[in-house]
Amino acid sequence: MTQIPLDISKVKEEKEPKINPKTMNWIITLGLIVLLLIVTLPLRGILDSTSLILVYTLVVLVISNLTTGHFYGFFSAIVCTSLFDYFINYPQNAFEFSIKFPITLFIMLAVSLANSAITAHLKDILTLSKKREEQTLVINEIFQELVDSTDEKDIVNIANQNLAAHLKRSVIFYLGEPSEANSYVTSFPKDLNPQAFKEIYEVRSAKYAFEEGRPAGYGTNYNGDREVYYAPINSDVDYGVVGISCHNKPLKEDDYDFIKLVLSQVLLALERQHSQRQQQESKFETEREKMRNNLLRSVSHDLRTPLTSILGASETLLDDSIEFDRKERKNLICKIKEEAQWLSRIVENLLAVTRISDEKTYIKTVPEMAEEVIEQAVRNIQKWYPDWSIHVKTPKEPIFIPMDATLISQVLINLLENAIKHSSPDDLIFVNLKEEDNYALFEVSDNGSGISEDLLENLFDTPVTGASRSIDSSSGAGIGLSICSSIIRAHGGNISGKNKESGGATFSFKLPLLKEEDKNEAEKENPNN
Repeated sequence: MTQIPLDISKVKEEKEPKINPKTMNWIITLGLIVLLLIVTLPLRGILDSTSLILVYTLVVLVISNLTTGHFYGFFSAIVCTSLFDYFINYPQNAFEFSIKFPITLFIMLAVSLANSAITAHLKDILTLSKKREEQTLVINEIFQELVDSTDEKDIVNIANQNLAAHLKRSVIFYLGEPSEANSYVTSFPKDLNPQAFKEIYEVRSAKYAFEEGRPAGYGTNYNGDREVYYAPINSDVDYGVVGISCHNKPLKEDDYDFIKLVLSQVLLALERQHSQRQQQESKFETEREKMRNNLLRSVSHDLRTPLTSILGASETLLDDSIEFDRKERKNLICKIKEEAQWLSRIVENLLAVTRISDEKTYIKTVPEMAEEVIEQAVRNIQKWYPDWSIHVKTPKEPIFIPMDATLISQVLINLLENAIKHSSPDDLIFVNLKEEDNYALFEVSDNGSGISEDLLENLFDTPVTGASRSIDSSSGAGIGLSICSSIIRAHGGNISGKNKESGGATFSFKLPLLKEEDKNEAEKENPNN
């Protein structure tokens, strides 16, 4: 169970009235009655009773309008009728219980009742309208937050924070089928203890809501006596369940409406994330299939050329009709060895493709010193090409990069091999490493023949053949460059190639640097570097 702390800033504080509402109702009622007497008593000799009855009726209307409930309107009607009969009706300053008294009282009570009912209805409409306006603003804020969300857990966090803050209740969100591992709880002060969500009946209610696709728990037909109301989040896909605590107080109709509105927005956000994930998976599968097809096209050529050379040289050596001196025999054997080495490196590339193209396999990266990986790649390439000089330039401070060292070494070997195949031993080959923004930049450059302009645009996509800077030569570089691109993308980087103005070509790739906190840990583990 993951705890999501409540964002207090989202909790709207309810302002308590300075004066008790009941006290305020009495102040209004008695104050207006006293004011009525102060105004009407001096007017007894000026206005007749017919005019003054209107003033008394008006006061009853005002009291019933300004107070809550029917009681104060009824009370004012009885008092005003009695005062009118005593002070205004003839004989004045005395009660004269005639037929006029009950009629006047009935009229006053009827006016009070009708006005109270109309006023209460208007107040209810005004309160509901104001609450809906507030809810609309809240829903719009939630919508904006959900639009900016980056993943499903971010959506869960937004849902929990807003439901808990606005309903003032503890909330649990099950992302997927209810279980403790995928549950996220936001507790509200003095509400249900988070451990209560683990009770067997609560978990059963959550699972019922998820499986049946309808509410369960508090106030429903399934475990309706429990303390938590569970609402499913589903459409064509079952995304999860949200539980709302009813420990302190029951849910009102407008609370249910608010929950429905929030969960509808959450559903849209989860569907968007689901759709994006499907698109990414589809894109990944498309790239994977494309790489496989490119590989198959390339393998037929890259394997055929060295195999043909090996077969030709071996058949020549086995032909008894041909006599060779020691030097010729050695040259043929060296040729077989050289082509066999090419085949071995092609196999290494194929193994690299297998590691990064299997959809069930993820590249495991660990902090590595980039300088050591370059050193290993250069050492290997110089075993095979002792006649070429490779100049390496690295920063004074070590650069740590999260990587699969074997795969990145394979990238460097492929790029160095490609540079060697298109240059002569007299040409210089450079390997440069430096930091650029939050990335490590690797560069492999040569002074060879450069890259044909028609190959530059799709250099890392589909291996092609050609006389000028063929990236599909017998060296297996056609496979190599395609694999380089796949390996670097799998590490979250990018790779590019371009011609140099002075001649030759430069291949460069970027890899994300290790975060500062991880870098400190890596330096502790490698104190001698």
